[in-house]
Order: sequence, then C-alpha cells, then structure tokens
Amino acid sequence: MGKIQYDYEVIFIDVGQGDATLIHQLSNMHSVLVDAGIATPVLTALKQSTQLKAIFVTHWDKDHIGGMSAVINWLSNKYQKAINVFINLQDTSTNSAKRFMRTLDQAYNDGTIIIKPACNDSKDPTGIINGKFLILWPPHAIVITHPEDRNFGSLILRFEVGDFSLLLSGDAGGDVWPLVDQTVLKADVFRYPHHGGELFTGKNSWSADDLISTIALR
Repeated sequence: MGKIQYDYEVIFIDVGQGDATLIHQLSNMHSVLVDAGIATPVLTALKQSTQLKAIFVTHWDKDHIGGMSAVINWLSNKYQKAINVFINLQDTSTNSAKRFMRTLDQAYNDGTIIIKPACNDSKDPTGIINGKFLILWPPHAIVITHPEDRNFGSLILRFEVGDFSLLLSGDAGGDVWPLVDQTVLKADVFRYPHHGGELFTGKNSWSADDLISTIALR
C-alpha cells in the first residue's frame, strides 16, 4: 500500500443491525459519512472529525437512515459550510422516512445541506476528501421507475485513493449485481450487502458466490 493510503481510515461504526461507514482523511480530519443506522455511535465518531464534507444515503430503510436526522440536526448547530447530501427519493410511507424527509426539507431550507442525486448518471461525487467517489448504481431511470423498491434502488458506492479501493453496497440484492458494470467491482475492501445476510435470489440474480468471485478481493 502506498504512502497516500496511510492518510485514510475506514471506520465501520457499530450500529447493531444496520449500517454506518465513516471514511476519514487523517491529515486534515475531514470525513465522508455513508448511512447512519442509529445516532449515538455515529455522532460520537463524527465529533472526532474536524469537518464532515459529504453524506451518502444508500436507501431509506430505517437501519440505514434511523440516525441520519440527528446527524443533520447536529450539522445545523455547527455553522459549517453547507455539505452535499447524495440521496435518491424513495418510498416515504414509513415513520422513519417521514421524519427523515422533514429533516431534509428543513436543513435544505436553512442552508445546512445541498441535496444531490445519488445515481450513476451524475458526475458530482468525484474529488471529495482528495479521493474519488464513484456511484455504480442506480441509474436515474431506476430511481424514477422503482421508488418503492428500496433495495433495488440501493446505492452501490466505490471509493478510490491511490491504488486502494473500497466498495460499499447498502442492501443491493442479487437482482442488482448483474446490471452493474463488472469492470469496476474489484476492490480491496468490500462491505457485503444486507449486513452479511443471504442475497435475494431469482432467475437472473447472483448468488453470494457469484458476487464474491466477481469482487475478487485482492
């Protein structure tokens, strides 16, 4: 691993049955947050970082957004520059999704956040914390046509710095992976979808073996 990679740490925050990942650049104490299943451990980790530079929300399940309202409210009290939140609108019928939507609306209106689309048609995410973020899934067409299928529209995110790569997959199911560009799936570190659970399978879906053999961790 080259010298540049030693300037970063990836923290998989323990939020129980849920997800929260903090990618932290050590030299300037800047971070990017991906999901926040519950608030307390995520806020504890964030308070050790000088500045949060961006947030990615993979999808709207409670175990991925349950603590996100508290995180954004915490940001509103820090008086830092507005940060980008990369997110796709999904089904908002659950209580946690309704609460999150209210938080997003308020934070957007008061200038705490800037809302960006989290789809692979967008070129916005590159160049955060001096690394490269690539959204591999979903395309904008899926965001529009499948808002109710949260797992099918779950974000798959790749982070690259130097020759190191990290792949975060939210809850993307077995039916998603055959549709993703397989040339960019290889990674040094891979956070398996569904918290390590079995992939949903169907006629054209990938199994866990298919996924792991394609990732081919180095």
